[in-house]
Amino acid sequence: MCLDSDSGHALGRRPAARGADGQPLPPHHLEGTDLYGPADAVELPLPDALHPGPEAHRVMGERFAAHAFGEGGPFAGAGPRSR
Repeated sequence: MCLDSDSGHALGRRPAARGADGQPLPPHHLEGTDLYGPADAVELPLPDALHPGPEAHRVMGERFAAHAFGEGGPFAGAGPRSR
């Protein structure tokens, strides 16, 4: 991901995700701009031009939970752990 130095907003230009060995990352890899992307920067701007505010954190958490625990996600069907 590239940052626009004038505004601090992510620009959505990014290379294909690859691991250290050059191989594509697993299908459950999540790109950060899937949690907070250019459209979010308009609706939920970064208060200090660097860190998301409370509402953006809530949205990002909901998106992460849907990706990780939703249908087809790496933790789909995983419930709370019993001790």
